[in-house]
Amino acid sequence: NVLLPQLSYCILCTIPVTLACYYGVGYIASFNPPNVSAIKKVVKALQQTTDLELRIAGSITDGLEASFFGPNIINMGMVDSLRDFYKQCDVMINPDVFYSGLKVKTVEAMAFGSALVCTSIASTCLPLEKDYHQLKDEKACAEFLKTLLSMNYQKRLAFVQSMRCESKNCYRAFKKKYPFDKLILEMSKQTHCEECAQ
Repeated sequence: NVLLPQLSYCILCTIPVTLACYYGVGYIASFNPPNVSAIKKVVKALQQTTDLELRIAGSITDGLEASFFGPNIINMGMVDSLRDFYKQCDVMINPDVFYSGLKVKTVEAMAFGSALVCTSIASTCLPLEKDYHQLKDEKACAEFLKTLLSMNYQKRLAFVQSMRCESKNCYRAFKKKYPFDKLILEMSKQTHCEECAQ
């Protein structure tokens, strides 16, 4: 089951953007070949980028060799609290290039009000139209992260904040179009009635 937070509890609404001299980029995913391939390509494209810390969480970490991690590539493993993980990340990425419909990773990042950098495939079925939501592939995601890092502090701070606001607005639009809370409630009522009828 996928539980998405209400916007009033989103990180966007409670956690200020502070962005140190380096910034933390988050990736949380399950262990499957497309995810492993994607994050490896991102890391390869980010070589020599020392002012960025990539924090990788989820079962995908079981599929990555110990040598893959290092001072700037952090193995977060299976996290106990999604809220805490998103709080630690200035930007989230979803460099997915595997066609498989709606991407839960993308929806979850939007739901937490995170600044999100992703491919066009990772935006499938979602109201994400910014350039940084429609990137071609893993390398393009890495290049955009470098672009963010090249900005001066104040410009980067403002830009990341605008990215978070975009996630918040897009998630609202998504929930309005697909009111999952109401759908789940109706489904549970229907199931209850069917059980009572038996």
